Amino acid sequence: PTGEEDRFTARIDVARHPLSGRRVAIRSAGTDGAGQTGRSTAYEMTLPARVFLDPLAQAVAAERRDFLGPGREYEALEPGEPEPVFDRATRDRALFLDDEP
Repeated sequence: PTGEEDRFTARIDVARHPLSGRRVAIRSAGTDGAGQTGRSTAYEMTLPARVFLDPLAQAVAAERRDFLGPGREYEALEPGEPEPVFDRATRDRALFLDDEP
């Protein structure tokens, strides 16, 4: 460990997520090879949402948000270890778009 910081940037399209257009608190966590986990402080933001110009499309999007979106605030998660995005079984079955057949 040299104390240097490595930067990582990820872009995730959340415009189709049921919470798009809503206020959320985002936290990230990372675990290094030694098993040490670091967590960020909460960052509050409004998730971006698709913009519809057609009135019918706007109405359909509003109904979809009401239907799929949460009806109440989410309960806070218990502090603990974050769930891995890929576990061994998922990683072994994962198919990436640039994979060759």
